Amino acid sequence: MFKNKLNIFKNITSPDPIQIVKLLTIPPKTEFFIINLIKFKNPKVYHEYARWAEKLMKPYGIKRVTNIMDIKFTLIGQPHNEFDEAFIVKYPSIDAAKKYGAKSEADPIMLNKRKEGIKYAKLLVAYPSRKKF
Repeated sequence: MFKNKLNIFKNITSPDPIQIVKLLTIPPKTEFFIINLIKFKNPKVYHEYARWAEKLMKPYGIKRVTNIMDIKFTLIGQPHNEFDEAFIVKYPSIDAAKKYGAKSEADPIMLNKRKEGIKYAKLLVAYPSRKKF
């Protein structure tokens, strides 16, 4: 049963055009976060890509705001090893994200490392909507 559900993640390493359009609808001066959930194909290759990407983010004010966390188990939901690692990255604006994206997507060697390292990923975009529940 779970194998069929996990097929929706097969070979997902980049956003599709509709997801990119949705990302570009973030209001211009809105700070936002991307919650990264990663399933590895080759962790060593992915971590090489991630170190490069993290250095590239700094000039744009983009930074990882959590430690890198190994996912241990599912607390609520179906118990399976859907992802290996999680972390959150803070973006000061969509403009910063566009500049970073243009720079990072221009390096075919590193893009290939991302594809070689990730079996699939889920990136969730979130931005503040209120201060209290």
